[in-house]
Amino acid sequence: KRIVAGAAAFQGSFDKKDVTSLGPPGPPLKTFLFESGAEDLPEYVFYSIAALGHLMCNYSGLSFHNRLAFLVPDLDFLEKFQPALQEKLTTDFGQRHFQLTSCEDSFSILSTSEGSEGSEVLILDTVEHAKGLEHLFVICVALDAKVRDWQTNLITRSLIYQGITRAQLHALVVNRLLREGWLEFLGVVRFKEEAFEEPAALAETTNAAAAWAVEQREEFRRGSKDSKVDDFGFPLSDDSPKTLAEEELRSPPRTARAKKPTGDDTPSGMQARDSSVWDTENNEIHSPIQQLRFNPLDLAQGEAYMAVNCMEELLAAPKNSVREINLGSDLRGEVWDPKLPGHGDARVKAIAEALKVQRGVYTLRLTKSKIGLEGMQVLTTRVLT
Repeated sequence: KRIVAGAAAFQGSFDKKDVTSLGPPGPPLKTFLFESGAEDLPEYVFYSIAALGHLMCNYSGLSFHNRLAFLVPDLDFLEKFQPALQEKLTTDFGQRHFQLTSCEDSFSILSTSEGSEGSEVLILDTVEHAKGLEHLFVICVALDAKVRDWQTNLITRSLIYQGITRAQLHALVVNRLLREGWLEFLGVVRFKEEAFEEPAALAETTNAAAAWAVEQREEFRRGSKDSKVDDFGFPLSDDSPKTLAEEELRSPPRTARAKKPTGDDTPSGMQARDSSVWDTENNEIHSPIQQLRFNPLDLAQGEAYMAVNCMEELLAAPKNSVREINLGSDLRGEVWDPKLPGHGDARVKAIAEALKVQRGVYTLRLTKSKIGLEGMQVLTTRVLT
């Protein structure tokens, strides 16, 4: 039941379908989010081994032979990850011997017979190759990406949803904390131990945030195929600041990591949200999370919290789903599709009309470089008042 409730946040439809599970509640979904150093791969190996260790502690004496799968996003990651993970599996577990195999090769393995020399065979493959298959335990590794254009969002949402739902009993998530990513909201969640109730667990999240991200249409993109634009459709220039580059703050080495924060606040200072589905105790997050690009936790009469960063997103957003409008100086370029408002009075009028539709906006960030000084004055005096 917890797997179904956790995956529900990544369903890509506005329609609220009745979802349920006939199985037992099961353990909470376990997360290992971390702030990466200069290289991601060693960190992914370290936390994947930690996730396996968590399962070994909780299911002491159980063989994982042909019962556990590591699922990764693509073949490129798999090629780099497999030898590094196999090396750690060989050196870190003493009397237990683990071997890695693919989904396809696992079909030839009898669940009752162990591998060569008594080894336990674990599956390591891509989510794509695991379609239609299920395993008792699944560790999802590096499936997250930034919320961007609807095509990219569609792929990422599908990877996370399919990865989680390949698990029959216990799903675990290992990922670098990616700013503006799909999993960043798990940095502001804490597990609350209580009697599990499926309706309450499903109500912890809404799928509207995922649906909005994947149902944007191509007509809202700006520029031509030959134009050099960033992921939001803004024109790129050589002298423009790289505002969409990787901005993750690096954490100190593991040997020097700070003590985990306690109490009601997360490291970001945001109010921690209780969950009966996600256990985030093993997250290692020490730098601020200022805002969430994707947040299925914030509900407003069934609608999802949204923060929009350009006019196309504002005009495309579902009614009453926007809480923040960010058209500040950190976003470069002007809207150059003639169908969309450009700047000055035209943009002021468009924002004013959008505010009539988006009644829930509580943060509006604008700069005069975007709408012009006169436009700023008009919006401030006529709209916000």
